[in-house]
Amino acid sequence: MANKHKQKRIAIIILVILHTVGAVGFVIPQFTALFKQLVPLNLFISLGVLLYFHKPYKPIFFLGMIGVMLAGWGIEWVGVETGKIFGQYHYKSTLGYKIDNVPVMIGVNWFILLYCSFLLAGKIAKPLWLRSLLAAFFMVLMDILIEPVAIRYDYWEWATLHIPIQNYIAWFIVGFAMALGFGSLKLKIQNNIAIPLYCIQLVFFIVSNILL
Repeated sequence: MANKHKQKRIAIIILVILHTVGAVGFVIPQFTALFKQLVPLNLFISLGVLLYFHKPYKPIFFLGMIGVMLAGWGIEWVGVETGKIFGQYHYKSTLGYKIDNVPVMIGVNWFILLYCSFLLAGKIAKPLWLRSLLAAFFMVLMDILIEPVAIRYDYWEWATLHIPIQNYIAWFIVGFAMALGFGSLKLKIQNNIAIPLYCIQLVFFIVSNILL
């Protein structure tokens, strides 16, 4: 048990350092380009830490994870192609390699945010419908903070001057549907890092907004 607590502390320290260095690196002109290139690596490390602390390891969980990633990428592809879901936008270079103009890493980002939000919501509500509503709320809250940073550092770009309100409505609907689907797997997930990671990312984007 003591070893697990030590591992948790180390993991949190690593995540805090990564996000702190990233927030500072973004605003130093000499390092901005480098740290933009490191965003996909940051997402991979965050995913790896989550999976290391996840339990139980069941095939249905990995099927659910892949399903969320594919669904996240797919909804983004439809959104980019049609402009009918989130509004008119397109991806730029920061999130890395793209398939048909949509970064592969966006699926990973959807999963990380859904997973952490769902576990956080589970600390507040038990009925799946209410837990899913709260998870969707936490996802939208994060997106509100992400948007200005993402625009400033070339994650994506909107066709309009202001972010359309339909973006947040769509995020809530999609997040709710994903949470319902993920929750229907009825996995009794335990993960000591998921909620700290959500909080670390929340603080990261709050600070990044202040430093813009």
